[in-house]
Amino acid sequence: MVISPTAADGGEAKLVVAVVEQAVTKAKGKIKNQEELGEKPLAYAIAGHQQAVFNLFEMKVAADKVKTLNNQLSNEKGILRYLLIKREEK
Repeated sequence: MVISPTAADGGEAKLVVAVVEQAVTKAKGKIKNQEELGEKPLAYAIAGHQQAVFNLFEMKVAADKVKTLNNQLSNEKGILRYLLIKREEK
């Protein structure tokens, strides 16, 4: 899950998706699915933003590359918050 600031034209949200895709590719991972959940109000202000765009990514990244991906996402200015979760295979 990636939370990014809203933009009037929606261009910044698309830029954040491209940045996440690039970070996953750089970590030698693969995005299986990406879904934009839309613009939603935040429970509290984050960096002065009351609303944000939520994107959900399903990706496959090697365990030894997760820390690299984590560092890249945390340094990205266009991302307000993100959460990486390991999904158990069924």
